[in-house]
Amino acid sequence: MKGFKESYVKPGIDLANYQCLYIRDVDTRNARLITSGVFDKKATMEELEKLSKEMKQRFRNILGIVMPVKENGEEIRRYKAFEIQLKLTEVAGTDVITNIITGVYLYTGVTGAIMGMEGVVIDHTTKEQLIVLSDKHKGPATTDIDPVEFMIGIKAKSRWAYAYDTMDLWADSLAKFLSESRGQAYKSPLKKKTH
Repeated sequence: MKGFKESYVKPGIDLANYQCLYIRDVDTRNARLITSGVFDKKATMEELEKLSKEMKQRFRNILGIVMPVKENGEEIRRYKAFEIQLKLTEVAGTDVITNIITGVYLYTGVTGAIMGMEGVVIDHTTKEQLIVLSDKHKGPATTDIDPVEFMIGIKAKSRWAYAYDTMDLWADSLAKFLSESRGQAYKSPLKKKTH
């Protein structure tokens, strides 16, 4: 599946029959906290909690374009529903200090956030795995960096901006796949072209 380094889709599965989806809280229990540069510090537990909530919300917003997103597992019992289980496997913020220093001399930052994830889309009733995803991404999640952004480096000076872009990329890639598999047209809500 485009947008993920590794993916598996169960052969012969009819995704058009599903009426809604539910996204579990993002699992961060085994996330590897690393650094992205010389001056970077590992993410704190508070930052990790914020990232997990942000990831769930971003997936909810983008996947909600494709089909209704229900707020809890109880609410979807009467529907044929997807359940999405997401896991952050690797987390590092942008090394803002290095980017500020290199920005003075090179007019651009050199580090970006590092994000790793795994995801499983299951049938809520049978618990059968329908789609399995895995990816690791470093740096800007866009391929068409705005020249002003490149020179000024606003996102390069924000610890989690690239991480949020990566979450959007993952959600958008899954939404596009689900939409096309269901015979629906899909228009990405993302402003920039993604990998």
